[in-house]
Amino acid sequence: MRIFCVSAFSVRVIIIRVCASLSLCRCKQLCGLFVHSPVTVSAPGTVAYIGRELKTFGTLVLVKHEGGLITAYAHLDGLSVTEGQVLGAGSLIGQVGMTGRVTSPQLHFEIRKSRTPVNPRDLIS
Repeated sequence: MRIFCVSAFSVRVIIIRVCASLSLCRCKQLCGLFVHSPVTVSAPGTVAYIGRELKTFGTLVLVKHEGGLITAYAHLDGLSVTEGQVLGAGSLIGQVGMTGRVTSPQLHFEIRKSRTPVNPRDLIS
């Protein structure tokens, strides 16, 4: 069985990596998501960008939300959205993939307000 390990490298970026098995998991963070898990949008918004121009991130989707917030989802595979599409909270974006400069399937998730990184903890009440 392969599982994901979630690790936060900063207050604005969350990386989800695939580990070989629960017993071999070297991540010291939360584990338990399965490979090829669906990626869903964190809040209602509009797909502002889909592309591969940033080679490190592979397939990248940016979603604009109310209040000037933007969420980024990178390394995606099997996209389910198009630019300009309006999404409700929890709408499917795609699947965790291995696009870009990664050695295992993972999801890069980031929140920004304009160009400034946002700590996700500040948005949780």
